[in-house]
Amino acid sequence: MLGAAWHRKGVEQHLEQIATCDVLTGVPNRYQLEERILAACARAQHNEHMFAVILLDLDGFKGVNDAMGHQAGDRLLREVVSRLQDVIRSADVLIRYAGDEFVLLVENLHRLRNLEELMTRIMTALRIRMGFDEQRVGITVSAGISVYPLDNAAPAELLHHADQALYRAKTEGGNGWRIYNQEEGQRVLIRQRLRGELDRALQESEFILYWQPIISLRTGNCVGAEALLRWQHPSRGLLLPGAFLDVAEDSLIMQRIGQWVMKAACQQGEIWHAEGTDLDIHINLAARQVENHRLCEDLRRSLSACPGLPAEKLCLELVERIALRDIQKTAQLIADCRSIGVHFALDDFGTGPAALQYLLELDCNQIKIDHSFVIPMAHSRRHAQMVQAMIQMAHALDVAITAEGIENEDSLRLLRDMDADQGQGFGIAKPMPASDFSVYLRDDSVVL
Repeated sequence: MLGAAWHRKGVEQHLEQIATCDVLTGVPNRYQLEERILAACARAQHNEHMFAVILLDLDGFKGVNDAMGHQAGDRLLREVVSRLQDVIRSADVLIRYAGDEFVLLVENLHRLRNLEELMTRIMTALRIRMGFDEQRVGITVSAGISVYPLDNAAPAELLHHADQALYRAKTEGGNGWRIYNQEEGQRVLIRQRLRGELDRALQESEFILYWQPIISLRTGNCVGAEALLRWQHPSRGLLLPGAFLDVAEDSLIMQRIGQWVMKAACQQGEIWHAEGTDLDIHINLAARQVENHRLCEDLRRSLSACPGLPAEKLCLELVERIALRDIQKTAQLIADCRSIGVHFALDDFGTGPAALQYLLELDCNQIKIDHSFVIPMAHSRRHAQMVQAMIQMAHALDVAITAEGIENEDSLRLLRDMDADQGQGFGIAKPMPASDFSVYLRDDSVVL
């Protein structure tokens, strides 16, 4: 009987170990995590010390699994645990939370400086370069931290707040850490909710395109239409991009929004072309579209779905600061897209560290002078001289020039005298829905 009891006790202990321990790494799993946090909070209150919940997430781990297989990913996770155990104290509790996420519970913190020293050790230890089958990979870590009692929240909320701080660290580029504070946490929460609404907006077809005319400054005729994104929010009404686009650009949803814009713009362009309107359709590219290798594929798919729109009537606009992030990659992207037949415009020209060399390397058909130069030039001789120099430089390179931000007759007259090719701005026409744009095209007021 005694032997049977010992055997049963051993089996129970083994089952408990399986239930509470991560098999791959050997550290505790998330079982009873909230209870652990609750007990640590009680001890911190009794001892008048601080307690930190640190949520760690590996940067680029998915790429390791996708490119090298799960065996390589498992080996990397074991290496991460080994390195963490080398730099944390024996009393600190390391937990595998999910996938490539870990939770570290750190008690008996006397001051925040202790936490900063610990995070410095962790960030250094987890700058990992490992080789797998003759391939090498670099990994860093991002972390979000909530500190009790500075953050006097319930255990589940402490973990949630650490997750919000982690989100902030990730959106700032990763390879860093952030401590939760209530004001910042509210901003992160709003952004997270907005990301969910953006996903719903795509599913529910809440996005629409407005169109701003681009005119020939020589004839006054409308020669182009720039597609501008708007969100018909069910409760907040019509939203301009400034209300949501920066949140979208922080996530992969921007790629999907960009695909929607390209598809919708091509469809509308095909309609106008079928009606006999010879317009260039301008589409703005987001940074994530430029960085994604699928841009040409998306472009071909959109044009194939709209055979009535010639490729040469499509102009992709690339903001200068995005174009110059990786000049060689951008040059290749433009060349690939140009081979399909579309045109390219360098947008917001003059606002970034532009140089003549960049214009020589980027095979753009058009330069769009930023409104910050155009608007003040009617009252600023130096701005007017700068615009004149840009126009002359573009023409010397056989590149068309479009001036943005034309708000009055004085600016229009000056640009015509400078021999600018095209222009757009509120002084010509504000962005409008496609139906209003069609009316605008039939109106005699199009010719200025």
